[in-house]
Amino acid sequence: SQVLFLAPGDYRLAVKGKAEGVDNERGFWWQVSCPDGTVLGATDRLSGTTPWAELDADFRVPATGCTTQTLRLSLAARVPIDPEMRQSCWRFSI
Repeated sequence: SQVLFLAPGDYRLAVKGKAEGVDNERGFWWQVSCPDGTVLGATDRLSGTTPWAELDADFRVPATGCTTQTLRLSLAARVPIDPEMRQSCWRFSI
């Protein structure tokens, strides 16, 4: 994860990524969120084995209540045991 200090306004998160043998059916994704956990934007999910793909998400930082943001690569888990992942995911550019 990475803490961001974005001014209020409209943004686009654009990444390139791929998955190798990710057996969690919900996969993983990039999310931008506020400190209170409000998700501002999220890319599509990657799972299984995929070639390099361009993923993006448009989002808006509100004028109040979100002075910092967190960019995080997350496994889309349904239950606490799901986050155990032994496969590979790759990210080259943000």
